Amino acid sequence: MNNDYQQKVKSLAMLREKQQKLSFAEWYAQLVLDECLINRRMDQLRKLIDQSLDQRDKELFMKLSKDYKDLCR
Repeated sequence: MNNDYQQKVKSLAMLREKQQKLSFAEWYAQLVLDECLINRRMDQLRKLIDQSLDQRDKELFMKLSKDYKDLCR
């Protein structure tokens, strides 16, 4: 009986350790994904800002510049 209890405790400890590792991996994957999405949006905004400058659209330029600035924070 004592051996069964020890085995259950070991199994539970291993399960918790596995869950913690998985949680860290999921957190890290989300971090990488978020970084990719932010970089993509920044690229899009830079292109749109350039277009607004080419078109001399001050209102659009100001809006896009603000969005870009907010994203950089």
